[in-house]
Amino acid sequence: WGEMSCSIVDIVVFVVEIALYGFAPAADNRMIGPPSCGLYKIGAKWTPDITIRGEVWRLFAPIFLHAGVIHILLNLFAQLTVGFQCEYTWGTVGLTVIYLTSGIVGNILSAIGEPETLSVGASGAIMGLIGGQITHTWVTWSRTNPKLRVGRVRGLAVTLVILVGTGFLGSVDNWVHFGGLATGAIMGCIMFRSELLYSGWKRYLAHSWALFGTAAIILLTVLLFTMQKDEFIITQCEDGTEQAAR
Repeated sequence: WGEMSCSIVDIVVFVVEIALYGFAPAADNRMIGPPSCGLYKIGAKWTPDITIRGEVWRLFAPIFLHAGVIHILLNLFAQLTVGFQCEYTWGTVGLTVIYLTSGIVGNILSAIGEPETLSVGASGAIMGLIGGQITHTWVTWSRTNPKLRVGRVRGLAVTLVILVGTGFLGSVDNWVHFGGLATGAIMGCIMFRSELLYSGWKRYLAHSWALFGTAAIILLTVLLFTMQKDEFIITQCEDGTEQAAR
């Protein structure tokens, strides 16, 4: 139910976006969705508001926001392709923890790497599921049926290619993609390392990656809230609401 619930929330929130702000002209939003000002108002990642105004919820809300019809369709396809398999293997709690943590950390990295750009979408969380699935496949490789292994690798490869491919399109946040993928892999090392019953080198590698990754996430969070705030450039919506240029 976890994966289905996330997808339903995505759809409901997108309907609310359109109901509140309508569709922007195609020249302004090629994804066929609301104007950037509307995305800002409803909770897009926007670093000045996170660090100056303390609106930390902007690290969570973008996971369920989408820039347009094309954006949400691509993400739902990838999310449903990977998500159900992850939930079947990890359970609803495992799926939810990796999904949300990856989405939030992906937004933290994006807030640092692209501080003056709006960002929305579930792709960081989805990349986290892929990262977690990669780790779980590596951890259980020797105990998994060869045909099942091939199916998992093939499904992950197709989804990863689609998400990485969209990174070459305009207005796509690759910081979120990378942050989500790495976080999912880190969370996988933390959550699945107990399944490494016999392999000493794998256990050592998993523990090392988990410790290094956790330290990196803490460091990134500290870095975000200690950035030079006077360097931010703030633009304005037509009605005076602050927003990033899209």
